[in-house]
Amino acid sequence: KARKLIMVDYSENMLNAAKERFEIGENVQMLRGEISNLPLEDDVAELCFCMRLFHHMKTDEIRLNVLKEL
Repeated sequence: KARKLIMVDYSENMLNAAKERFEIGENVQMLRGEISNLPLEDDVAELCFCMRLFHHMKTDEIRLNVLKEL
């Protein structure tokens, strides 16, 4: 079980949909932001899970830069 879960999405609508679909506890933080400029401190997470993300990026260079950021 995770001590803390940080959910990040560019779309406020997607964050709202997650709030409606899942039970969001005190250990869940939901942030709106861009993956290329995450609103997080360095080394804040031990694990990163990306879903339906990389096909939105236009070039391999952008994908590689995002992977480095993560």
